[in-house]
Amino acid sequence: MRADNTAHLARAARARSEAARKRAMAAIRRLDRDGYDITVGAVARSAEVSRSFLYRQADLLAEIDRLRQTRPTRSGPRLPSALRATDESRQARHDTLRAEIRRLTDENRWLREQAEALLGERRAAPRQPGGHP
Repeated sequence: MRADNTAHLARAARARSEAARKRAMAAIRRLDRDGYDITVGAVARSAEVSRSFLYRQADLLAEIDRLRQTRPTRSGPRLPSALRATDESRQARHDTLRAEIRRLTDENRWLREQAEALLGERRAAPRQPGGHP
């Protein structure tokens, strides 16, 4: 009589499934990081797993759907979700840039006034022999 190898087969199947899950999660992270569309097909191709495998993994499918919904519809690579700006961060950047423009404008005005004053002093100074002021 043959030995019962079902436990070994089950363990090997679990290991293959876990490896496929890890490849799929890595593919999702990589596609998001690189700014590409995150679809079941794209993840399946990138992770070298079947689409039906992904459809049976509720957590992976939920992550794909979540990331797909957070991206605007347009062609080409997009920013990863971690790098997309929020309205608050955009406003803070806007305020910071406006303050920097104001500071540079004031500094520019001060430098212009300094240059005008020095030029006026130079013109008012008596000329010395040799043609140098």
